[in-house]
Amino acid sequence: MELEYHQNVYIYFVTDRSRTGTGFKIEYKLGCRSFDYITDNGVPLRAEITSPNWPNTYRRNESCFWGVILGSTRQLKVTAELDIDGSDGSCGGDSFMMEELPTGFLGAAAIGGQKAKRCGQISYEKILNGRLYAYFNTDNSKKNRKGFKLILEEIVVDCSSTSLWVDEKNPKKFLTSPEFPNLSPNSLNCYWVIHTLPGHRVKFTVDHDSFNLQNSEEDECVDDYLEIRDGPSETSPLIGKYCKTDSPSTIFSSDSALYVRLITDYDAKSPGFNATYEVASCGGSVVLQQGHTSTVTSPNYPEPYSQTATCAWNVHAPRGHFVEANVDHVWMSYSENCTMDYLMLRDKNATGEVLLPPACSKLHTNDDGYQSMHDSLFVEFHANSSGNKLSRMYCSNRQCGFDLKVSSTPFECGGDIDDDSGTIILPGYPERIIPHLSCEWVFKAGMGNRYALTFSFINQENITDRFNNEGCSSVISRNMVMKVGNLSLERGSTYGLGARSFCHLQVKRPEGTTGTTVISFTEMKPRNSIFKNCAQGNRVIITENEIGPWKINEVVCNISAKSNETLFILPNSIFDIYVVNNPLKLFTDAPLEFKLGVKFYPCGGTILEDESEDQTGILTSPNFEQQGIYNKNDNCLWFLRASEGKTIEIEFDFMDIEYHLDCSNDHLLVAEGEGINHVIHRYCYSLSEPLPERFKKIRTRGRDLTILWQSDNNVQKKGFNLTYSFIHYHSDT
Repeated sequence: MELEYHQNVYIYFVTDRSRTGTGFKIEYKLGCRSFDYITDNGVPLRAEITSPNWPNTYRRNESCFWGVILGSTRQLKVTAELDIDGSDGSCGGDSFMMEELPTGFLGAAAIGGQKAKRCGQISYEKILNGRLYAYFNTDNSKKNRKGFKLILEEIVVDCSSTSLWVDEKNPKKFLTSPEFPNLSPNSLNCYWVIHTLPGHRVKFTVDHDSFNLQNSEEDECVDDYLEIRDGPSETSPLIGKYCKTDSPSTIFSSDSALYVRLITDYDAKSPGFNATYEVASCGGSVVLQQGHTSTVTSPNYPEPYSQTATCAWNVHAPRGHFVEANVDHVWMSYSENCTMDYLMLRDKNATGEVLLPPACSKLHTNDDGYQSMHDSLFVEFHANSSGNKLSRMYCSNRQCGFDLKVSSTPFECGGDIDDDSGTIILPGYPERIIPHLSCEWVFKAGMGNRYALTFSFINQENITDRFNNEGCSSVISRNMVMKVGNLSLERGSTYGLGARSFCHLQVKRPEGTTGTTVISFTEMKPRNSIFKNCAQGNRVIITENEIGPWKINEVVCNISAKSNETLFILPNSIFDIYVVNNPLKLFTDAPLEFKLGVKFYPCGGTILEDESEDQTGILTSPNFEQQGIYNKNDNCLWFLRASEGKTIEIEFDFMDIEYHLDCSNDHLLVAEGEGINHVIHRYCYSLSEPLPERFKKIRTRGRDLTILWQSDNNVQKKGFNLTYSFIHYHSDT
């Protein structure tokens, strides 16, 4: 009997008063299987892992595993020194492998035997995302080799600085989260101290559009957040903590220093922030809160402003709302058409539609106010008068410059929708619709769900049902290879959420046919992306079209795609492929371009037990019943499901398949459950290498069984013939 324990083992030997015996003998040795979770205690990890007996000769017949997970989820730098028998690239019985995932989660790569095995006398480095799974295997032959040594170093991002300086000679500088615009690393504690000349103030402006720090709490910033203090240290008065997409308005220090700190946790990563800092003058950003009014004024208001000034403010309303602006006061040096000193309002940004042309007097403004078409308003103030400097005595009501009140509209239009059903109503409906609005809704049904939209129009005139004609929509019902590309998204166009950012393809078997469908993605080259997984960014989503026993929930992107081919083998007769390009407006991600191959095979399919019919059936390789040989390059997937309380039994009657030691050529794979993650056995026996009796009959523990037949481009033989039966769970037959 052989037992394996973890770090500690206790052995107890107890005897009574009755008969004595010979006793026992235990042989023990130090094992080579371990798993460690390293908590984040503030001290970066630095450790070594070596093969047994290093640097002496390693032992024979070893199967070792080491798992290391960083609680901080920071990146892990691993330096490997190998001295293992074999030539790297063609390793034999001795090999070393390290990955970010255990091999049980490698899916088709592990089943196909395509593991990243290394051997020989080599040294190399690898950067892992906070997880290490290392495997070391040796065979029975004797070698005079040392094995391996790993040096593990936790990578801590050095991002702090206490000497950021700005003055009139260096008017504006940028400060961003580490790796911006990529996602910020985990477990950051960055702080910056910004200084300027004594007697001056620091102006700190965060870009509202790109600010995004994830947080799990509704009303408090506890996960990822930006902390700003009025002074040079962490004990200075707190101005505020900011997270999610709630960026601060422009912040002015009361003295000559500002303290900025960024905290990220070990969990989900955040896009981060992008900010500017400069000597305080005028302009900046104003982030409106619902129900509150903010004020934008000229510099020194109501005192006279300087003779030369150019100031710009970006006013942001909450998502789905708009900016209302009312000019309470304007009094500036007059010039024809207000070309010298003026106040101007634009929709959205500096190039948006003009709402208020250059105005230098209250007579030039609208008493009813102004409203943006989007959720932001651009305010511009310009002074370039060469005459005498103004005095409050000569200004209207002794107030020089301008005073602008801005607030968020009480109504909203657009936003995120994530519930199951509802009604979208335009502001003003069913009375007069509020004009000059640009509304955008983002529907977030989630994987495996879709929305059905029904439109009702009060006035049918000037209603267009034209979809973005640059999109793609197609039903594929024949073998083909198609190029998918040029899906760059241009927001702000008439159909900003249209098909240039979204492509829907439906794969449907020819009418009246059953079998296996294989789709392949090629030429999807791995690229640098702002995202580190496929959950965000440009991606391809594959999902079933109808409710059935075989669930499809696959996502492919430039990060996950294999360099040569990404393959999916499916028994479904119909399913959908969605190509989502640039789903987030905050960033520009690399566009998706790839070749999609679709091939329908007449073999395979789904077999569900029908209790009204015979409980048994026969499965064969293609051409077996015609007494021929099976096809080259075949892919056949059968999925069998028994009724509740029953299991499935298969028995092989005949097998003649191209034989290979590890069945890497032609093979029949039998797996428990739905999918091929739980393999029972891999078959490739022939007439010369007959199928052993103990492998001829298989019985499942559950009600599902998956059978996958694959042949390559070389040797062809007769194939296989098996009988399947649906039997009761407690049956002995």
